Amino acid sequence: MGIRTLDNCGHGSFSNNPKLNSVMGHLLHSSILVPYHGWRISHRTHHQNHGHVENDESWHPLSEKVYKTLDKATQMLRFTLPFPMLAYPFYLWSRSPGKSGSHFDPNSDLFVPNQKKFVIRYQLCSS
Repeated sequence: MGIRTLDNCGHGSFSNNPKLNSVMGHLLHSSILVPYHGWRISHRTHHQNHGHVENDESWHPLSEKVYKTLDKATQMLRFTLPFPMLAYPFYLWSRSPGKSGSHFDPNSDLFVPNQKKFVIRYQLCSS
């Protein structure tokens, strides 16, 4: 089981059984300290808006004008591995620049009211 299994659980394609997808998603995401339902919901939003500068959940490109105003060290740090991977926990806690909320907070504007129960369930299962 690799990283693709995590993604498949979130997309509901690991199994035909939604409960099995959810259980496996919880277990596997917990092992890497990622809130399963928070990630699942934001990942779906990302796929629905992939490449849209304003609506994509996790990808916010800089304009060339803004990029050129960054000092060389910041340009290098922001766009060179492993920084993007190290920034992921910060994204989970505070989302992308310009967006408020957290993948851990059921009251975050990342979630609509009927999704909050899933985030709360994850918090209870992870405690």
